[in-house]
Amino acid sequence: HQIVKSPTATCQQCNEGNEPVHYFLFTCSTYTRPCNILRLELGTKAHHMKHVLNDPKCLKLPFKFIT
Repeated sequence: HQIVKSPTATCQQCNEGNEPVHYFLFTCSTYTRPCNILRLELGTKAHHMKHVLNDPKCLKLPFKFIT
């Protein structure tokens, strides 16, 4: 896979919000189910990007639904 910068700031999955990492991981309506699973698996750590993207124990889950 190759990650490329999006030509617009609008989320390409839902065409609604801006697409910063936080929106993509926690808010996008296209990923409601995976986001809920992320919250259930990680508990309170799921609410902080510093844990989700930096803690080795947390990193595997977001990549499950990104790929």
